[in-house]
Amino acid sequence: YQRRVRGHKLVSVDTLGVSWLHDSDVLSLLSPSGNHLTTLNLAESNITDISLIHLAKSSKLRCLNLSWCDEVSDVGLSAVVSSHSDSLETLMIRQCSFGVNTLKAISKCSNLIQLDISTNVEISDEIWTPLALGLPHLEELDCSWIFGMTDSKLVLLFYHCQELKKLTIDGHKQITTNLFRKMIVTLPNGRRIRSAQYAPRLMFVSLQYCNDIEDDELWEIVQLCRGSLTVKNYYGDDIEYNLPDD
Repeated sequence: YQRRVRGHKLVSVDTLGVSWLHDSDVLSLLSPSGNHLTTLNLAESNITDISLIHLAKSSKLRCLNLSWCDEVSDVGLSAVVSSHSDSLETLMIRQCSFGVNTLKAISKCSNLIQLDISTNVEISDEIWTPLALGLPHLEELDCSWIFGMTDSKLVLLFYHCQELKKLTIDGHKQITTNLFRKMIVTLPNGRRIRSAQYAPRLMFVSLQYCNDIEDDELWEIVQLCRGSLTVKNYYGDDIEYNLPDD
């Protein structure tokens, strides 16, 4: 690895699916080029916190994908996220063993645009609130299968993450249709239109395996959004705007 990158400014590495990749491989690859690296995809590799602690000392990463890295922990994840909090725009840690420290570090990544934290962990209101308030540029979020996700948590997100365009919240049993009713407001003349303050730019929502969603009412909300919103329902079917007949 060192022979290949010596003398060059390596800015992007993608080893997606290379499950045999270990810490020694990562350290060998990154040591001569870490000061220039901006994009790193190590998803599904066999690295540990050793690699992440090393990455915490590297240049400012913009895009980092560690999804399905089973051997990393909250210690390494929080270290690497904290060290790149000013530069990170994409962070994917799907099915990683992160905890409170990592989530606190994420809440300080004010330039984050895309975030995937889908996993079987519980996020308290105390931790969720800084996340919703601290990511003003967030456009894509996947927080599927997280324990304790409620309408009230997502309402906070919808009011404060005004740039949010794509939301995946599959597998949540406490999410209800109430979450989406605020998207429609009634004008003094009785006309119903999409809200300009509540999830104003949201274009796509995935609600697969969410039990407490009423498809009929959701269909009506989508129609009132007049083509600006598509929803994937429990079964994975798209609820889309139907153009009126001439």
